[in-house]
Amino acid sequence: MFSSSHVRLTTAFSLLLLISVVSFALFGSTRLVSHAVDTSLKPFTKSSVKASCGAWSVVPSPNVAAYSNILYGITALSANNAWAVGYYINASSNIDQTLTEQWNGTGWNVVSSPNIGISGNRLSAIAHVPATTQVWVAGYYGGNSGYQTLIEFYC
Repeated sequence: MFSSSHVRLTTAFSLLLLISVVSFALFGSTRLVSHAVDTSLKPFTKSSVKASCGAWSVVPSPNVAAYSNILYGITALSANNAWAVGYYINASSNIDQTLTEQWNGTGWNVVSSPNIGISGNRLSAIAHVPATTQVWVAGYYGGNSGYQTLIEFYC
């Protein structure tokens, strides 16, 4: 019914979820509050991150490829250190490549990340270990034997 690669991918995401739940239990809860003050998007300026609290701002991020730059997950270690992951399609090979970007407090920068698959590489989930700079990402890569789980670690 399910392929072994599907089971491994499900296991990897379950492990990431378990790490998040344990971190939540150990390091305290976060209250999520939603504000619907202004639904219009405003252009991003250097000072708008702090000045526009309570309203959405569009924050530009780098696009590696001419098309198909997709981010699936984000985590913030601090106000000056956040990470986002996804993939882009390499124009010359037409193969999905991992896309990792880091926020430095004023803008996003592309950070190289491993691509081990010969027919595609995607990152779709990200988490960090509280009070550290450790970041874990999960996704999948394609090869001669189908799709396999892909877990990467950054410290």
